[in-house]
Amino acid sequence: MARFLRFARPLLPKSTQFALSRSRIEHAYRRDIATAKNKKDRVKVEELEGEMRFELDLQREEADGYLTRRLLHSAMRLRVPVPSPYNESGGLSDQWYEGSQTGGRYLTFGGIRALRKEIRRERKERYSLLITVLAAITGVIGALTGLVVAFRS
Repeated sequence: MARFLRFARPLLPKSTQFALSRSRIEHAYRRDIATAKNKKDRVKVEELEGEMRFELDLQREEADGYLTRRLLHSAMRLRVPVPSPYNESGGLSDQWYEGSQTGGRYLTFGGIRALRKEIRRERKERYSLLITVLAAITGVIGALTGLVVAFRS
């Protein structure tokens, strides 16, 4: 199974890749933590738990960075306003957070929700405009067809 995942991993969706990575990190550290607990080495257990938190935070920030980049790309392509990373007082807004491991800025759940809502609204407006134009073109073609048939008779 591990050999299959090694080759199939690049073909999987990014969300699945991140979930597998998170699972692999947790599994490896849980095994080492269990071994240290059996040896009753409390210092080693705390050290391993800290390393696991660091690795998981780093992986979470990588996943948040991927999602933030994807959403920002869609927003820029659709010309949707992006929530400002700063509030009125110059601090970081509640829609963004600064990663503790990488120092990068990523959208929070609230920021993701707001940006997705704006992207969906813009796509819906564009879709409704497209439907209106197609309906008008279909009506014109139908009217022209009717006129041609009427003049031929």
